[in-house]
Amino acid sequence: MIAAEPTAGRLAPTSVVILGAAGDLTRRKLLPALYNLFRDELLPDPFSVVGFARREMNDDSFRDLTKKSLNEYSRREVDPEHWDQFLGNVHYVEGTFDDPQAFLALASRLDELESAKGMPANRVF
Repeated sequence: MIAAEPTAGRLAPTSVVILGAAGDLTRRKLLPALYNLFRDELLPDPFSVVGFARREMNDDSFRDLTKKSLNEYSRREVDPEHWDQFLGNVHYVEGTFDDPQAFLALASRLDELESAKGMPANRVF
């Protein structure tokens, strides 16, 4: 599928997939950076952040990990209003890199999220 083109100053709707989402780089750098981009209104609308890792988690536990990361490493405090908006766009898929079925589950979840938001399959890994 062809990525959507941005329209008149707007970024194209995008899904950001973080491989190894339970790791230190994600907690210290990637999640805080995405949150701060969101706070600065520099992420597209709509967007999704989908974590993929082998750690047993679901959306809620990944959101808890995200909030802990932001409280510890973000350059600004977590604002409850912005957190709730950001939180609704954070998701998780459990799987290992050597399991083709895990990547099929990831693809299926991305399709589901993008369809629900009316987004094209414009993905950044």
